[in-house]
Amino acid sequence: MYKSRLVWGDIIFLIGFVPAFMLLNGLGADDSLSAASVVGLFIFFVLLPFMGLGGLMASSAVFRLTSIEKINNSNLNNLFGRIFIILGWLILITMLLVLGFVIYGFLLQYST
Repeated sequence: MYKSRLVWGDIIFLIGFVPAFMLLNGLGADDSLSAASVVGLFIFFVLLPFMGLGGLMASSAVFRLTSIEKINNSNLNNLFGRIFIILGWLILITMLLVLGFVIYGFLLQYST
């Protein structure tokens, strides 16, 4: 159960993250405002739900896979399992970091 949640969570997160990263890297400083707004809306309404759903699935699986016994029972004690667990931890850390920045920005905006 945790293996499939971790694998699918990682894959769904990457389905949203990779195109968003490529779109943002391709957006230049000299692009028009309408092109930038279209890219932003596409990322916000199409790709962000993929990243959120995949991040939640991967994080919940990583929280459950806390002992060696659970990892061995889930058949994640091979190279691919290690890669998926590391990717799940990176997704969890990234989500917490972004959430912290959003909360900090919100508090900074309303503190003045």
